[in-house]
Amino acid sequence: TFYVTGSGTDIGDAFHFAFKRGAGNATVSARVESLENTSVTGWEKAGVMIRESEKSNSKFAAVVVTRMHGVVFLWRSVNGGHVSYRLSRPPGYGSAPIYVKLTRRGKSLDPFYSSDGTTWFSMTGAIIPMTTDIVSGLCVTSVTDGTLNTAKFTNVANTFDRTEGGPNGLLAYYYKGIDADFSRNYFRTERLVPNVDFDWGTGQPDPLLGPDSFSVIWKGYVTPAITRRYTFHTLTDDGVRLWVNGQLLVDYWIYQRSLDHSGAIDLTGGVPVPIEMRM
Repeated sequence: TFYVTGSGTDIGDAFHFAFKRGAGNATVSARVESLENTSVTGWEKAGVMIRESEKSNSKFAAVVVTRMHGVVFLWRSVNGGHVSYRLSRPPGYGSAPIYVKLTRRGKSLDPFYSSDGTTWFSMTGAIIPMTTDIVSGLCVTSVTDGTLNTAKFTNVANTFDRTEGGPNGLLAYYYKGIDADFSRNYFRTERLVPNVDFDWGTGQPDPLLGPDSFSVIWKGYVTPAITRRYTFHTLTDDGVRLWVNGQLLVDYWIYQRSLDHSGAIDLTGGVPVPIEMRM
């Protein structure tokens, strides 16, 4: 059972979001048991959401139940764009307690609701291109800024292809091109790798890429065993950048022979932190 308390003016950018990080396809679902009366409009909302990031203007999708107007699907397909919405059919159907569910399959974000958690009714979803890494969880808004609304959730499930701190390795994104600005490179493919330890010589990791003219982003999470200062090393031929917990530890995006570079950071034992390496 989760109790989430939120204020704010509406779902989108002014609400409370209890989330966890993950990557790839995802499903988040919950039974909204109750939400409080904090607005004469009846548009108080509680439900589930998937966002590209925690930024206030991020792309997102959410399926929520309102206090008086049924189940609603909301989404923003472009960062900084307007929020669109779609009502349940018939409009106004659904009130707490009710189950809500949101799935991400590639670019497709699809909303569902159910009275019993077994038979699900689909609402038309939206196509929202997002990065592989996302955040997903429970959202609540009182639609009255400065007034708190507490919603009760049960039967919460929040799953990803790859979760924060998961033991499955790193996601590798392969690009044709070697520009430091990866938006100028041509994305070709991705795969999950157990570790970063390759020697391609003058070859390439995939036939879709040209020999010795490609770039790679590896992203995932690392969980330190104990609390201490850790030193991370890279050994690469040509450019490399390494971030750990959002801190740039290695920054040598230059033509170079195979060289060792390193950077140190303090980490807390048992707490997963994001890691990203570009080469």
